[in-house]
Amino acid sequence: LLIEDGVYAATTGTSAADKIKNASGVTFAVLGPDLQARGLEGKLADGIKVVDYEGFVNLVAESDSVQSWL
Repeated sequence: LLIEDGVYAATTGTSAADKIKNASGVTFAVLGPDLQARGLEGKLADGIKVVDYEGFVNLVAESDSVQSWL
């Protein structure tokens, strides 16, 4: 789940988006409100799921482990 400025990595035309696209067996998501706050809704790369805050909580609750970088 990409949050805050991490959502920039999910936009088309970035090297990070290319790596995300080529990652097999991994699901990527972005936090919709963070995407919207940066005006990037129309620039999201293919194959990336947009979640709201409830979806964020569900992803955390469903995951065996959670890693966060500050």
